Amino acid sequence: MRFLASYVLTGRVQAIGAVSALLGLSLVLPPVGLLSSAAVALVTLRLGGAEGATVIGISALLSALLGGFFVGSPASFASYGAVLWVPAWIVAYVLRERVDLALALEAGVVVAAAGVVGVYVFTDTPSDLWRGSLELMLRPLLDNPPPGFSVEQLRERLDWLAGYMTGVVAAGSLLGVTASLFLARWWQAQLFNPGGFGQEYLALRGHSPLALGTIALLVAALAAQGLAAEVAGNLLAVALGFYVVAGVAVLHSLCAGLAAKRFLLVVLYGALLVVPHVLAPVALAGLADVWLDLRRWGRSAGA
Repeated sequence: MRFLASYVLTGRVQAIGAVSALLGLSLVLPPVGLLSSAAVALVTLRLGGAEGATVIGISALLSALLGGFFVGSPASFASYGAVLWVPAWIVAYVLRERVDLALALEAGVVVAAAGVVGVYVFTDTPSDLWRGSLELMLRPLLDNPPPGFSVEQLRERLDWLAGYMTGVVAAGSLLGVTASLFLARWWQAQLFNPGGFGQEYLALRGHSPLALGTIALLVAALAAQGLAAEVAGNLLAVALGFYVVAGVAVLHSLCAGLAAKRFLLVVLYGALLVVPHVLAPVALAGLADVWLDLRRWGRSAGA
C-alpha cells in the first residue's frame, strides 16, 4: 500500500496510470475501485484541487478511449470513473482546504443527498425501478416458496424497501467515498505524518448544522406522508451513514482508553460487520456527540 501511494505521488503520468489501471481492474474486482478513488484523493490532498482535477480529466479521457476500444462504449466507462473519482475529489479538496475531517465527510453527505434529489427529479417513481430489481433477485423464492412461507408478506416488505433503496444505495456510496478518503489520508500520514490519521479519526465529530438537518429529516419522515415522507426517509438514510462513521470513531476513542481496548475493539468492529441492528445506536452516539462531547464524559469517568 505504501508503495502504491509513493508511486501515485511520483508524478502526474504515474498518478494517471495508476488511477486508470485500478479503474479497469475494478471491473473484475469491484473493491479495487476504492483504490482508484483513493489515489485521486491522495493527489488532491497532497498536490491540490487543480492537480486532482487534472488527473481526473486526463484519466477520464484515457478511460473513454479504452472503453471505446474494448467494449465499444466510451461514455459509459468514463462515466463510471467520474462517479468514483469526483466525490472523492470533492471531499479531499474540502479536507485539504479546511483541515476538518468531519466537514469533508459532511460535504460528501451533501453530494450524496444531491444524488438522491436528482433521482426523484428525473425519475417519476424510483421505487418502481428498485422493486423490479429486488423482485428479479428474489424471483426463485417468489416463484417457488417453501412450505409455510408467505409470498404476500415478502412482497409487502419489498414494496417498503423499494421506497428507500435510493437512500440506502446513496448511503452505501457515501461509505465508499469515506473509505477512499480514509485510505488516502492514511497513505498521506504514512508518508509524511506517521500516526496523524489515527489522531484525526479518533477526534472525528460532526457539526451542528448537519445534526439539526438530520433531526428535521427524522421529524419529516415520521410526520409527513406519501412522497414527502419517502424523500425525507431517503435523505435521512444518507445522513445516518455519516453518523454511523462518527459514532464508530466515538466508541473507538472511548475503548482506546480502557485496559481491555483490544478485546473491546474486536467486539465493536465485529458487531458492526455481523449485527446490523447495532448501526442505529452507533449512529445515535455519533449524532449525540455533536452536543454532548461523549469523549469528554469518557475522560471524566476515567479520571
